[in-house]
Amino acid sequence: MLRKIVLLFFMISLSVAVNAYDIVIDGIYYILDSDNQTASVTYKEHKNGAYKSDYEGDVSIPESVVHQGVNYRVTAIGSHAFQGCKGLTSISVPTSVRMIGHFAFIRCSNLKSVMLSEGLDTIRSGAFAQCEALESIVIPNTVTAVHDHAFAGCVNLVSATMGEGVTSIMNSVFTGCSSLTDIVLLGKITEIGGMAFYCCTSLNAFNIPESVEYVDYSAFEGCSGLLCITIPRNIIQIGHNAFRLCYNIKDVYCYSPTVPLSSADIFGAYSDITCLDSATLYVPQDAIPQYISYSPWAYFFSVKPIEGQETGIELVHSNLGASSCFSLNGQRLPHPQKGINIINGKKVVVN
Repeated sequence: MLRKIVLLFFMISLSVAVNAYDIVIDGIYYILDSDNQTASVTYKEHKNGAYKSDYEGDVSIPESVVHQGVNYRVTAIGSHAFQGCKGLTSISVPTSVRMIGHFAFIRCSNLKSVMLSEGLDTIRSGAFAQCEALESIVIPNTVTAVHDHAFAGCVNLVSATMGEGVTSIMNSVFTGCSSLTDIVLLGKITEIGGMAFYCCTSLNAFNIPESVEYVDYSAFEGCSGLLCITIPRNIIQIGHNAFRLCYNIKDVYCYSPTVPLSSADIFGAYSDITCLDSATLYVPQDAIPQYISYSPWAYFFSVKPIEGQETGIELVHSNLGASSCFSLNGQRLPHPQKGINIINGKKVVVN
């Protein structure tokens, strides 16, 4: 009997709307921290597992609010604060706000304009995910962390600028941003996370910043419009399927003097990489013998020195066998000939 009473009480409690705010001023809901005299923007209520608010139109968050004679500085936009507000069209965030919480604006399907201010430090997971009307975003230089899925599914996002404070593109930040064509990375980025640009099908070129050392799994998978990729000198490791299903790739420039650590599937499984049959890989002249000795680099139709680095070595092929042999001008040979040959990726002099 007691168990039934507890269960009934639990079910009733789920159906009751729970107000999440302390005060509402000018249509904006706040939670107050009286000890620190700060305020966080929040949602109206939580009912049946759903977060509900009635924000609409153009919303400008103030730097501070006054309640009972006390001034509270607005320092955060809380998790779920604007979640699912389909009537919201623009948001302006003041310099006082340091953090935007998890899923704060998720599924605000008509949110077209987002103005973020210097002073912001952190954008949490999924903060602007599935904001389908959003066309551009500029992340201030003060931001140090843009967490996973922050802009995932923003299908009309065309341009994004990440400020100087961002040093890592986290997992799935721009997953499914199918209209993204212009990405500017101003900070010293050291890592591009897993699925960071997954299925960004409108990207046609991407210059990975010089400071990047790691490109994680599936970072650019499904970027079917990608024609050219530039990989920097400092790259250390490239993850599984990083460039899988980039069917239209034509040119890859890799400035690393040593072959990056990777598995053979960074361009996908063998059956996925027919695109490399007509693609060209450009690498430092002295590194060509290394690159043509390792999968998947050996699958490129042509391997050439980066412009300005003359070597005369060029590889043209389809599947390299254990005894692959080429002349210095890239012609495949049935057997070694007198002079310098490229055999199994190494220069060999035949007398």
